[in-house]
Amino acid sequence: MNTLVTFNPVTVGPNDTLAHVLRLMGEYEMHHVPVVGDDFQLLGILSDMDVSRYMTEQPSGVEGAGWDDACGLPAAGVLMTRDVASVDEEFAPLVALQTMLKRHVHSIPVTSQGRLRGIITSRDFLREFAEHAPRTARCPVAKIMSAWRPTIRHDAAPQEAIELLELHQTRYLGVTDGVRAIGVLSQRQLGGARRLELVGEDDSSDNLMIENTSNSVGSLLPQNHAVIEPLRTLADAAAHLAAGKSDGLAVVEPSGKVVGMLTATDLLRAMSLELARHA
Repeated sequence: MNTLVTFNPVTVGPNDTLAHVLRLMGEYEMHHVPVVGDDFQLLGILSDMDVSRYMTEQPSGVEGAGWDDACGLPAAGVLMTRDVASVDEEFAPLVALQTMLKRHVHSIPVTSQGRLRGIITSRDFLREFAEHAPRTARCPVAKIMSAWRPTIRHDAAPQEAIELLELHQTRYLGVTDGVRAIGVLSQRQLGGARRLELVGEDDSSDNLMIENTSNSVGSLLPQNHAVIEPLRTLADAAAHLAAGKSDGLAVVEPSGKVVGMLTATDLLRAMSLELARHA
C-alpha cells in the first residue's frame, strides 16, 4: 500500500530551533515532524503533543507573556520522542496500523536500515478506508460507535477541556453549544491548541515572540459541525475525518438526539479487523 506512505517527508535536525519546527508545522499543517541526523538516520519524532507537554511544565504566566528565542527555547532534539516505533519499506499495513493503535500514536515512520524513507499517518489510513470502502466500511456508524463521553461547552477554555480529560481519564470529549451536540474534541486536538503561534517574520532571536492564541474549545472544531447520523456508513465518516481537522464525530439522530460518538480510533480499529480478516 504505497498510497499510504508520504515519501521524503518534511524533517528537522536535532539542533533546529523550536521556532523553526513550529513554522514548519504551521506551514504544512502537520502534527508531527521526524527528527533526523546525518544521512537521514531517524532519531525521533517531535509532535505538537510534545510541545504541549513542554508548555505545561513551564512556570505559570510564561505562556501568556510570550517568549523570545533568547530565553532558551529548547531544540528539536531535546523535546522529541526518542522511543519511536517504525516499519520497514516492505511493511504490512496491518502491522503498521496495529502498532499505531497499541502505542496510541497517529503516525509511524517508514525506514530502510534506520534511514527515514517516509511516514504514514492515521489520516492516510482513514483516507484509504473511505476511498476503497471494504465491506466493513459499508456498515452503519451505529454498529461501532462509542458511548457519548463527558461534555464541555464550545465556549469553554482549552485548559478546562484538558482538566476534564484528565479527570475522566479519557481521550475524547463531547462538545455542545449548551443545547445540541456539535462535535467531538480529542486529546490530540488539544495538543494542537497548545501549539504556539509565532509572531515575527523569521526565526532570529531578536524579534521572535511566541504566544498561544487558542481561546475556546469551539475554535478547535471544524467550521461545519462534526456531526453524523447513525445510519450513515463508516466510509462516509472516514472521509469526513480524513478531510477535516476533527478526530471524532457526534452521532446524532435526525430528531437531534445524541446517541454516541464515532472517533478516529473506532474507525482505525474497524480497519484493523478488516485487514486481519484478509491477512
